[in-house]
Amino acid sequence: MLDPELRAWIDQVVADTKSRLIVWKMVNPSTYVWEMTQPHAARVVLQRVERLNQTMIAPGRIQARKEFSHFVFQVFDLTKPAVPIVQTNTQEDPSSADALLNLYDAVTGVESKETLNFLNSLLPKKPAT
Repeated sequence: MLDPELRAWIDQVVADTKSRLIVWKMVNPSTYVWEMTQPHAARVVLQRVERLNQTMIAPGRIQARKEFSHFVFQVFDLTKPAVPIVQTNTQEDPSSADALLNLYDAVTGVESKETLNFLNSLLPKKPAT
């Protein structure tokens, strides 16, 4: 079960992400990283893990369909060995699913807004009338 204090901390990270106090970097289409040096050197990793579900539709024919599988959440203290100090995932702990989905939605939502702002900045400016 997701510790209530960790849940509250994740909820605060969601709020700070939405207000852009926390900046995440995309390292691949399903993994985001938040790194900081102050007050501690740390890395927070959020990953959406997908899997292929294969179904036989006829003898010799298999249909593969991508399905959402789970989230992995890790926090690393970069001054220590590369072992997470906090780790949870929704496959082993389904109670963390809501919190990690909210965090993933916040991170990808900010990224989508930033992408749209960039695209809008490419459009020619219309003269004032």
